[in-house]
Amino acid sequence: MASASLIFSRSSSFLALSRMVKVVDGCCFCVMFSSGTMGREVALLAFCLVLLGLCGTGEADVVELTDSNVDQLREGEWMIKFHAPWCPACQQFAAPWISLDRKLKESRPDVKFADVDVTVQTVLSGRFLIQRLPTLFHAKDGQYRVYDGERSEADVEAYVTEERWKNTDPLPWYSSPMGPSGIVLGHAMVAGQYLENWYTVLTKKQGVPSWLVIACGAVTVITAGMLIGLALVVCMSYFNKAVAPQVPQP
Repeated sequence: MASASLIFSRSSSFLALSRMVKVVDGCCFCVMFSSGTMGREVALLAFCLVLLGLCGTGEADVVELTDSNVDQLREGEWMIKFHAPWCPACQQFAAPWISLDRKLKESRPDVKFADVDVTVQTVLSGRFLIQRLPTLFHAKDGQYRVYDGERSEADVEAYVTEERWKNTDPLPWYSSPMGPSGIVLGHAMVAGQYLENWYTVLTKKQGVPSWLVIACGAVTVITAGMLIGLALVVCMSYFNKAVAPQVPQP
């Protein structure tokens, strides 16, 4: 998010004024000093507003993907970046990524850019099977491709504008992040997080021995597996009887 702070200090005579304006937006940083009459003050303020309009509009167009809004990837064309705040390579690629979003906003307004913070969106990064940072994905109409080129502004721009993504096969439907395996994996990770939270509550706050929690969890998993297996056997037996051919009686 762009941020701006205007610090005005004025003497009683308005003859010696000090002005400092900071505009921070990615790599945009501007510091100005001026002194003069009220007219110069107004002119400086207008100039600062222009700077804000030029430097502070790009990053807002990059969509922050979460579990709640990830379904929008199913339509349109997207470039998705998975990153982490502690990753030096991600920090180096942050400015070119924002620059690409601004540049392609005019030439390719149909292409949207999205960010995923893997330290926050752990389930979402698990669905995409992220193993290195930063990882880029190209998505178009529900098909997903892993970007395997250089992490540079020129290469990523050519990948989009020249449609080099067509040279890469999309992920098969069964391993797609938004396909069956991705959905199942996402639910499994959510369940794992709930189990981890319950384990922490029982052992740290309630004082339950860890071995007892693990034993109860193992018994629960085994029992659930047996019940599910029994239900499948019953369903298959019923289905086989329903579709079995009738043998005519002699």
